[in-house]
Amino acid sequence: MENPITHKSTKFVAVLGCCFALIGRADFIPIPLTLDSYNQDIMVEKTASLPIVPVTSASMEGGLANDKFTWYERGYRADSPSSGLPKAGTRQLSEAVADHEYQFAPSYTENNAVLIDADVKSATLVMVNPSACVTLSFLTAGGNGGGKVAYTIHHQDGTSQAGSFICVDWINGFTAAYTGAGRIDLNTYTFNVDPGNPRLYPCDVSLTNIGSPVTSIDFAYVNGAGHSVIFAVSGCTHAGAWFNPLLFTGYNQDIVVEASSTYPSFLGGFTTAAMDDGSANSGSTFYEQGYYPPAPTTGLPPAGATIAAVSAPDHRYTLAPSYTNNNVVLIDRTKPTANLMPVAPARYARLSFLTSAAQGPATNRCIVQHSDGTSETNNFVVPDWFDTAPRAFGASGRVMLNRRLVDSLKVNGPNLFAADLALVNTVSPVTNLVVSFAQGGLNSHVVIFAVSGSGTPQPPVTAARLSVCSAVGGGWLISSTAPGRLQSTAILQGDRTMWKDEGQITTNVRVNPGPNEPAKFYRVASP
Repeated sequence: MENPITHKSTKFVAVLGCCFALIGRADFIPIPLTLDSYNQDIMVEKTASLPIVPVTSASMEGGLANDKFTWYERGYRADSPSSGLPKAGTRQLSEAVADHEYQFAPSYTENNAVLIDADVKSATLVMVNPSACVTLSFLTAGGNGGGKVAYTIHHQDGTSQAGSFICVDWINGFTAAYTGAGRIDLNTYTFNVDPGNPRLYPCDVSLTNIGSPVTSIDFAYVNGAGHSVIFAVSGCTHAGAWFNPLLFTGYNQDIVVEASSTYPSFLGGFTTAAMDDGSANSGSTFYEQGYYPPAPTTGLPPAGATIAAVSAPDHRYTLAPSYTNNNVVLIDRTKPTANLMPVAPARYARLSFLTSAAQGPATNRCIVQHSDGTSETNNFVVPDWFDTAPRAFGASGRVMLNRRLVDSLKVNGPNLFAADLALVNTVSPVTNLVVSFAQGGLNSHVVIFAVSGSGTPQPPVTAARLSVCSAVGGGWLISSTAPGRLQSTAILQGDRTMWKDEGQITTNVRVNPGPNEPAKFYRVASP
């Protein structure tokens, strides 16, 4: 009987003087499957049509997070050509005050606005042609509530003038200088059309030094949870004169989707099914590493690659040999059964599926058939591909087939998991595995990427003793009477418990569990 040492949060609970198992290694070796075992292609290969990639570095409502709503250039939305910001470089008269004219940045493919917020606390505009003015006018707006911005105006004679202004939220503010009549959500690339919004506003500042040309303007964050943006600056040279655009350098962010950028469209012809909606083949699914240029290491490894499970490194799997042909086994309510055939039947004591489910978890049945004519039935549960259970592999991204958009780059998932089965017949070779969908959500879809097997039912056991005590300076010291690999539980589930290597242990190892770390059981495996 194994008596484990556990830790939970910062407290250890030990069974002292216990005899603990030193177990032999029993790796799960990839089992090659016949090509006709795979029944669907759910993988977008890296050579497929390019996805939509970000063309902005920040957004009005998300700031440097570069998400939520922002501006787009006129012409980007074909069915509403007059909505959006004027073309780059356009001189635009104010809707609020007829004598105010502003000029937008010369390019929307480069930095085209000044962003000031809690993350970008300062910026400086340098005048291309310094000019003496009696009044300056900033064309501004605030996203997600906006905020207060301080300014310091510098003159050629060395004097300066300081003050501050409020960047009013771009929705429903008073006295708009420009109305865009539409904005775009960078998460979904869908439009919010509104003839009265979003808006830009004029902010006039009277100068105390009207004789010396303005050479530069410093902006600094004062307060506010939102994002403040300055698009343009105009100047009035004397009382009653027209406000003409002042050209400057110093734009620090690109927050405008240019008209020439790629428009979302259906990514067809590269898959026969999708994780999200199975054979409907229009939802979100996995893609190969290298498909999404802004994050080339996201996605699943190349076809034919062999990977080790993060949560159980002794579990290894080999992915399908091609991503342009069928590359997974998919089962769901409409395709409830599939047959997996090893290329070379062999004896196994345990099997492991590399698997995941959409709208999971889902319960599945596996009938293991042997060459001696016998069979045995096991059930296994597959977590949802965004479940927080210990994972075998994390893709860190998925692609929406219906829009060619990659998302989920900053969340836990999508993931692949290891699902293990223990076999009764460990003598006769396994000839095929009949898997069937048993139960799950209304629109659950289960995919199996690979299968591995271990020929060792019960690894040999020798005596080893583990003990624990508090370590000097914090943490805990685990001591062993025999050298080996210290392992902790990644998944605690009876005879399907999965163990994760924590490194070698000769006599003792120090561990430092976090305050919210879940309970773990420890054991020592042979080197």
